[in-house]
Amino acid sequence: MKKIILSFVATVLLLITMLGFILHRTVNEDISRRWIGVTEIPGILKIGTVPNIPEWEIKKIMAYDDHFTAPTCTVYFANGIELLLSTGSVGFEGMDENQTLIGNRKYTVFGNKNDKVYQYPEKGVWYSLKTARGAKEEIIEAYLQARNVEPDSK
Repeated sequence: MKKIILSFVATVLLLITMLGFILHRTVNEDISRRWIGVTEIPGILKIGTVPNIPEWEIKKIMAYDDHFTAPTCTVYFANGIELLLSTGSVGFEGMDENQTLIGNRKYTVFGNKNDKVYQYPEKGVWYSLKTARGAKEEIIEAYLQARNVEPDSK
């Protein structure tokens, strides 16, 4: 009987702890997000140097670190293009995934009827350039063509 009571108490404590964790993450989601400067990106992603980002005008940069998944930084450019930086490949739900060759590099391209994302790794950082379908796709493709960088060995 003592074992049953201890098991019940342990289960209740575990459920209370899990509920507290879920509520903390739900209520405090904004704590995991904050505006940063370009020079703070290496610290957030835990990399050595500032990533090679396009020289477009930066509107703002959002860091996200929930201390559970890999941290990310999203660079919002004034031209409406977004750059998601992470230390691992990112999937995009609701988008088809394909491969395309631009210049001498193969890129993973995610897309649906509204948006398109070009993803590639470089020096341990994954770059995901996202835009609405249309003329901005050409801006990204021109940028990627001009980079003319050797592919990562990943």
